[in-house]
Amino acid sequence: MGQLIFKGNIIFATAPGELKICAKSHIIVKDGTVEGIYERLPEEYGQEPVKDYGERLILPGFVDLHVHAPQFFQCGLGLDRELLDWLSDCTFPAESRFSDPAYAREAYTLFATEMIRQGTVRACIFATIHKESTGLLFEILREKGIGAFVGKVNMDRNCPGFLKEETEASIRETEELIIQYGGHPLVKPILTPRFAPSCSGKLLAAIGELAEKYNLPVQSHLAENRREV
Repeated sequence: MGQLIFKGNIIFATAPGELKICAKSHIIVKDGTVEGIYERLPEEYGQEPVKDYGERLILPGFVDLHVHAPQFFQCGLGLDRELLDWLSDCTFPAESRFSDPAYAREAYTLFATEMIRQGTVRACIFATIHKESTGLLFEILREKGIGAFVGKVNMDRNCPGFLKEETEASIRETEELIIQYGGHPLVKPILTPRFAPSCSGKLLAAIGELAEKYNLPVQSHLAENRREV
């Protein structure tokens, strides 16, 4: 990546609830890591090119701790419905389209591009049940330079037939993705049982074993709606 120098009004948090403002200052980035922030550029960098943003703000990138990449195209739809109805009427049909890798590549490319446009550079991401499409999401995020945890969704009960997985296949494909895409410094796997109603006890137990075997985090949903109980 090399070295980059930016100038502008730099704002960042030194601790929770505490902001530091460095007006008309320089930030030096080396190989993706901030080397330092200076009101006056150090002499040794005097001949280096500087991207000057004038009076604009320079902020750290945003981090999204919970986002569903395949739901990007249904933003704002079905907001008058309770969760389970929204899933069955809006979300599950939309996610079924990701069985087509060509559609997934186009959709996930637009999703990643919009993340960058909005300033989000780190995220915990739900994909869908589809192994190939989830693999494409890993690859697209790597190409874009977005840091993320990405999870293939697991569901083997209480969902439409077109999204219902065979338990053993769900476990096997999840582990295959872990092996294929684990170890990357920026985009990493995360285990992603959708929520308890859509996962059998056997599937949840197997996901727990994978978490322990590969030392992976787990993301899911917990009791968002009374009808889940």
